[in-house]
Amino acid sequence: MKRVLMIIFAILMTVTVYSQHLKFMGVPIDGNINSFAAKMTAKGFTISPRNKYTGPGVRVMRGTFFDQSADIWISYNTSTKNVYSVRVQFYSGDRDVCESFMKDIKDIIESKYTCISDTGKTNAGDDVDIYFIVNEEKTLLGYIYIGIDDADSMDIGYNLNLTYQDWKNTEKNESSRSNDI
Repeated sequence: MKRVLMIIFAILMTVTVYSQHLKFMGVPIDGNINSFAAKMTAKGFTISPRNKYTGPGVRVMRGTFFDQSADIWISYNTSTKNVYSVRVQFYSGDRDVCESFMKDIKDIIESKYTCISDTGKTNAGDDVDIYFIVNEEKTLLGYIYIGIDDADSMDIGYNLNLTYQDWKNTEKNESSRSNDI
């Protein structure tokens, strides 16, 4: 009997470790887009006017994040409807405001999460800081990217992007997309 209980306990621990996902505002970046959006609605977010300009696989919502008005761009697989990434976008006409805000967010990321940081470039060539987020067992949960883009083409100045990307669901999304090729 003791051996059976030990095996059950080991299985439950394995399931718990492997079922962890990166969280956004306390909500795991996992599950159906409608369920995830409902959880964001419960946190005060509403569908953004920008949503009508996005294509399949993205839902844009507007609300408050880090005491600031922001859009969140929720990415999901169009076939499975599973969420894999959430990008927060803040707008400002002043780059210094974005840089100050970015420093505050980075300080909190570094104090809240067990992470390894690196730097890189976006596809547009902008600098981005990358945080590899791991759990207590040192298993990769996902990534947080943070950077400032020049958004002058939209007449709004600058935007600070903060992207939470769940590792497991990003891998599932990529695998699903590669099946199309």
